[in-house]
Amino acid sequence: MDSTNQISARTRTHYPPLLSCCAVLLIGSAAPVFAAEPSNNSETASGEVEEVLVTARRREERAQDVPISITVLNSEAIRERNIESAQELSAVVPSMNASTSTVRGATSYTIRGQGATLGAGPGVVAYFAEVPLPQGNLGSVTQGGGPGLYYDLQNIQVLKGPQGTLFGRNTTGGAVLLEPQRPQDEFGGYLQTQFGNYDDREIEGAINTPLTPNLLLRVAGKYVTRDGFTHDVVTGQDYDDRNYGAARIGLLYKPNERIENYLLLNGIFSHDHGGSTVPIAINPTGRAVTLFPDGSYAANLAAQEARGPRDVSLSAPVVDREHLYSITDTFRFNINDSLTLKNILSYSRFQYLANQDSDASPLAILDTITPGNQWNTDTDNYSDEFQLQGNAQQGHLQWVAGAYVEYDKPVGVQTQWTAQFLGSPLVSPTGAVQSQEYKETRNSHALFVQGTYNLGGLAAALEGLNLTAGYRYTWDKRDNTTDAALPLQNFACTSFPGLFRPDCTLAVTQRSQAPTWTAGLDFKVTPDALVYAKYSRGYKTGGSNPTSIDPAALTFRPEYVEDVEVGLKSDWNWNGVRAQFNVDVFHDDYSDIQRTGAVFFAGKTGSATINAAQATIRGAEVEASLFPVESLQLLATYSYLDAQYDRFILGTTDLSNEPFAFAPRNKYSFTTRYSLPLSDQLGTFRASATYSHTDQWYIGVTSIEASAWVPGYSLIDVRAGLEGVAGRPLDITLFASNLANKEFRIGSTAYYNTLGYAQAVYGEPRMYGVQLNYRFGAR
Repeated sequence: MDSTNQISARTRTHYPPLLSCCAVLLIGSAAPVFAAEPSNNSETASGEVEEVLVTARRREERAQDVPISITVLNSEAIRERNIESAQELSAVVPSMNASTSTVRGATSYTIRGQGATLGAGPGVVAYFAEVPLPQGNLGSVTQGGGPGLYYDLQNIQVLKGPQGTLFGRNTTGGAVLLEPQRPQDEFGGYLQTQFGNYDDREIEGAINTPLTPNLLLRVAGKYVTRDGFTHDVVTGQDYDDRNYGAARIGLLYKPNERIENYLLLNGIFSHDHGGSTVPIAINPTGRAVTLFPDGSYAANLAAQEARGPRDVSLSAPVVDREHLYSITDTFRFNINDSLTLKNILSYSRFQYLANQDSDASPLAILDTITPGNQWNTDTDNYSDEFQLQGNAQQGHLQWVAGAYVEYDKPVGVQTQWTAQFLGSPLVSPTGAVQSQEYKETRNSHALFVQGTYNLGGLAAALEGLNLTAGYRYTWDKRDNTTDAALPLQNFACTSFPGLFRPDCTLAVTQRSQAPTWTAGLDFKVTPDALVYAKYSRGYKTGGSNPTSIDPAALTFRPEYVEDVEVGLKSDWNWNGVRAQFNVDVFHDDYSDIQRTGAVFFAGKTGSATINAAQATIRGAEVEASLFPVESLQLLATYSYLDAQYDRFILGTTDLSNEPFAFAPRNKYSFTTRYSLPLSDQLGTFRASATYSHTDQWYIGVTSIEASAWVPGYSLIDVRAGLEGVAGRPLDITLFASNLANKEFRIGSTAYYNTLGYAQAVYGEPRMYGVQLNYRFGAR
């Protein structure tokens, strides 16, 4: 491990290469500068910029008019970058990190260093059609990063910072809004096929048709199959494959100009062989060595290093399965010109199963296997959001108020079997296998109100100066029951000696409630330059530790963040040369941080999530673009994060000098787009190339260890093709991702100081292929 990887976050430089430039631009923007992609815009055939409307404040607005940090990718940008997962999305979104531990399909989002916690809600919530996507039991799975969501989308909006005022679930880090294409009043659609290496075969399409003048239908679907890029040298099994299908039906009914009802049915299934894990380090005094004294783990590590990360030897039959079915009804009624009623009612069923080899070896040091046809997660989710939106004071005041309720309950038995140190000569086989059955019911209720007032309504001199204020109060309740037993001891309870299942149940209830708010000012310095400042408070619900050995640690409290942000959004035009520059700087006080680690009670050691820390997170984000000529577009993104613990006490251990997890210091991307009309027979040539870089980041959250660093990496993605071939609505595109075929990590687990080893998950190798896209009608 390079020595620089082990330097504490407190001792690293605090002066990012672009931060001083950003500060100058915030103070005075007389001279325009460009750096990043105007991700809320898209280039049309004529080179003009097409504005994209966003719903970050629950009403449609130009992204450049919204006084918050937001990255938006429209449908063309999503297709151009071939975004099909959270990992691909995070490459071009400042301050966003997508990581995975042992299940590639369960990738979770982190924004500004804030993400998911075991047993609690996620720090970043993904929404589909304005409805939060379901999460797994104990907060271990977030569906927003899974397959089958990123197709036929109108746009993806990434909101950074606390979003606890207007959105259904409170979050501290941000929100990801996936907006599907809605039915249109003209016939059209598309069909796209893709073929690539690893026998990649994909088909995607949509058809839009008016059934009557008042009833519009859109049907879309996608199917993907691809071989795995990692091979098991013992079993011959391929891991990291893809096999999923998805379908949507959207029905939009408009009986008149005042009433609109949008019904959306969505279904996703994914069945594959799961992701591979690779051992990267062993603790010579750790439990893996102590309990396997024959040196077998060390021998496996040496063999793995000789093979490289694409050939592994695992002990568990790795499987990854996900099912998601949902129905959402969005009703809108324009009561009059200044008042609108809106209601969003949704039901979803989420099923998830993951068999994992969490030690990445032929030994059963930590394997998770669920027997039969049972699920790790099987939940029904119901939610309803009622809104009133309006304007008053001759249009100077825009406001929204409403109520939100969500109820999530388990369906049937949910279980997980874990084998730990099975096969060790020093561990009894009957005590090495544990079965855990669990149920978690979640309830959330909230009332909210937010308004924006143009102070020009008070005095003409204040015209264009807007005051925004919002408030929300949330009540959360989580009921968790779990029983842990030993299957090879006739299901003897692990928590109640002498008892047997079904008498092993522990029940824990955790209640949380808190206010969240936002307040800010924004002002149009010129018609094309918006400056803003805002202060927000975010909240993430508490949770439970039903298997904690310490009775005092059965629950943990919510965590909070207070965010101050200042930003500039600007558009420029000099003699036909257009540019756009957006920048923000922020300061977050993060308190009662939930961290999972070892707890000690009555001479025993266990794990639990507790409110262990507080931290300061500050940084800057930049997005901009330049059109030097009509056919050429230059884009870039940049983010800088300085995240430090102010205090981190876990039990009797002071971890305040530990690096902050999931927070790469520097992250940037550069994109070049070029288009050239050739002829009516050949069409238009289009090409793009993206270079993205992510600094090293830390995966550990409870101990300082060198193997917990994920090294930084840089990737190159390219695309080139013809649009409108032979005057037809046919596009042919060649593409390659990870062009240099780099081996890079996207996650790992830090068990070096506990179980005595560390393992990692690697990103995809070079992927290349061809896409054919045929458009018909108005699409």
